[in-house]
Amino acid sequence: MTLEQLRSIRPYFIVIAFIIAAIVTPPDVVSQLLLAIPMCCCLKWDCLPRGLSAKNRQLRQIPQMAITSLHGCREDRELDRIEAEERSRSGG
Repeated sequence: MTLEQLRSIRPYFIVIAFIIAAIVTPPDVVSQLLLAIPMCCCLKWDCLPRGLSAKNRQLRQIPQMAITSLHGCREDRELDRIEAEERSRSGG
C-alpha cells in the first residue's frame, strides 16, 4: 500500500482496532485501550518509513541535477586547460 492509501484508511482502522479490542478483551476500558492503542501505533509506525523514503526520493532528485551541472563546469574547465596547454605548445 502507498502512503496516501494508509493515510486514507487511518480513521477506519482506528474504529476497527477499538471494535476488535472491545470483542477480544474483558468489558473494561483500560484493557481495551491497552490493546487498541498499540494496534493504532503499528499503523503509524508503518507510515513513518514510507513517508521518510518519499522525502528522501524527492531530496535525491535535486542533488542529481546539481551534480550534473557541476560535472559540466569541471569538464569545461578541463577543456579550457587542455586548449591552453595546446596553444602554449604550438606557440600560439
